[in-house]
Amino acid sequence: MKLLLENWRKYLNEEKVNVPFYRADTVFDIERLKQLCGAVGKEYIIYRRKGSPAHIGTYMSPNKDVLMPYAKGEAGQKAGRFGALTKLEILEINGIDEAMFDSNTLPWLDVRKEENQKRLKQIFGDGIVKYFNEIAKAQAEFFDAEIAADMFARFEAKEEIHIKPGANAYMEQARKSLGSDTGGVVEQARRDPEIINYFLTQKSRPDWVEFNFRMNPDGSGTKVQEVIIFDLENNSKEISCEEAMKTLEGEQNETPT
Repeated sequence: MKLLLENWRKYLNEEKVNVPFYRADTVFDIERLKQLCGAVGKEYIIYRRKGSPAHIGTYMSPNKDVLMPYAKGEAGQKAGRFGALTKLEILEINGIDEAMFDSNTLPWLDVRKEENQKRLKQIFGDGIVKYFNEIAKAQAEFFDAEIAADMFARFEAKEEIHIKPGANAYMEQARKSLGSDTGGVVEQARRDPEIINYFLTQKSRPDWVEFNFRMNPDGSGTKVQEVIIFDLENNSKEISCEEAMKTLEGEQNETPT
């Protein structure tokens, strides 16, 4: 994927635009804070509980505004002591975020319909066409036009939608049929160089489509440029790594043993 990123940087230079990637984290303890703050100039260090899927902790986006609520503890996630926004230079990309396929589009857009084929080509480019037959076969196992129409209308209206794994039987069947984590059509399409190149550079992406990607599961191919810390117990005020470290050290010393 390195060539794709070089092409993207060339495109950005020609457009006189500088677009880094960002990653948001919740910080619960001093060990994680040290990892994040000590990574400047090095590879990003992924936090992942033992036994968790390999994609956990790899979400990133050039869209800083989308990630700020997560960095500031305003996205409904479990509250930590601090939030962090890491600015990244990406030297190698793992692919487009699978949610662009298995949550935002393919469960709701019947690929057999010409109007939906046009929508998918607008989002992912002509590279998606070679997957239409395989997508149609997968959709035959789960697609419900009534459910799809209602959910897609909500996506187009940019309603805030949170779909947690295991909480929606329709979504779970869609992900299973599309092979999101098992090498199926979603995994193939999201890693397709032609689709990635188009998704990185095209300007006609609909407003409701997020601009999200995945880094490699081990954090390779990344270089941390900056880490911004937010104090979640003080109105998400931006503070330095040093201030955050002193705060956590002080709180640790105050904890009874």
